Amino acid sequence: MAAERSLPAAEVRGLHDNGLERQVAAFFAEAQRRAEFRRDLPTSWMVATLHALVHAAAVETEAGRLDPAVALDTLATTMLTILTPS
Repeated sequence: MAAERSLPAAEVRGLHDNGLERQVAAFFAEAQRRAEFRRDLPTSWMVATLHALVHAAAVETEAGRLDPAVALDTLATTMLTILTPS
């Protein structure tokens, strides 16, 4: 979060473009291939959405609006709701 406050968005994005992010993208792509996740959303959007929600959970937890004990479950429930085919 500190980087986002002081660095240009492109630079922050470059810092996040690492092996873990590629693994997450591969996981989402495989889940899409198996029709476990929506196929109408680009994998890159799914990765960006996860990244944004992780940051939102951190901000809300830090601000005292999200109980740290339920933050991970809240994040997982939100992502699954977004990604699960209807």
